[in-house]
Amino acid sequence: MLRTSAVILNTFDELEAPVIFKLTSLFSKIYTICPLHALSNVRINVNDDPSPSASATIILWKEDEDCITWLHSQPSNSVVFVSFGSMASFTHDQILEFWHGWVDSGKSFLLVIQSDLII
Repeated sequence: MLRTSAVILNTFDELEAPVIFKLTSLFSKIYTICPLHALSNVRINVNDDPSPSASATIILWKEDEDCITWLHSQPSNSVVFVSFGSMASFTHDQILEFWHGWVDSGKSFLLVIQSDLII
């Protein structure tokens, strides 16, 4: 990556400003693009209750940090990070097919999945 002329990140400045700032010392051009850019002008509530009755324009799931200890115990650059974001949806069979592929690869992986991702 250090030989690239630019980096495109799937985020927006207000969400990850400290990280983006640090990356500017490595890359001369950083572009942050993502559907989340609209969040910069929206009030965000972190809420454990994803029901429609929860009062928030946008609901972000509470972070589950249980995986961090496991992740730190793995060798550097040995874990594949898998996240489909919050806009994708899959059937149970599709998720199982992905899962079998990751398991069969023999590589460690960290799967980030929302409970409502599976239809």
